[in-house]
Amino acid sequence: MTENMTIETPQFNEDQLDLLQELVNIGVGRAADALSQLVKSRIQLCVPEIRMLDSQEAWEMFDNRAVTEETMVTQSFSGTIDGRLGMLLDKQSALLLTAILSEEEIHDDEISLEQEGILLEVGNIVLNGVMGAISNAINDQLDYSIPEIARSNSVRVLLADNLLDTPTVLLADVRLHVENSEIEGSILIVFDVDAISLALNEIIDNA
Repeated sequence: MTENMTIETPQFNEDQLDLLQELVNIGVGRAADALSQLVKSRIQLCVPEIRMLDSQEAWEMFDNRAVTEETMVTQSFSGTIDGRLGMLLDKQSALLLTAILSEEEIHDDEISLEQEGILLEVGNIVLNGVMGAISNAINDQLDYSIPEIARSNSVRVLLADNLLDTPTVLLADVRLHVENSEIEGSILIVFDVDAISLALNEIIDNA
């Protein structure tokens, strides 16, 4: 991509953004309930706000962060809207989360295969909770791929793997609170700007 090329940030009106925020909050709430039942402890998930970015903006944003090691659970979906999902955690948050869920202390600073399995399960719950809320709203049953772990250049992997003509990135920063521990991460959804805009407008018009 040349330096002279200009990429416009995806434009969504206030009603569309409010609806997306509401749907993400619903999905995250359902995921928190599911995780709470899993560990038999109250888990709270909070999404302060969502942002819509083009893929280049998302790429540059995560490239410029001072985070050297991170883990992302990725998953593809298809239906009325196609795209990819990602739940991103820095290594320390990933280690802390798996320690809480497995009820074991952190003994190593590297993520084991067992811990990857826990992260895959959590990612599957969170990502399906969010996209489930969106798919219910647009009245479509989405098909999902098996979740996978990306450990290196995970955001690049998420963005490079999409085959959409006009990819848009929904970025939702997430705070997870459990047992006096605060874990921060991000949910990223890559989808086609035209497809999601059409789907949102149909929901708004029928409301």
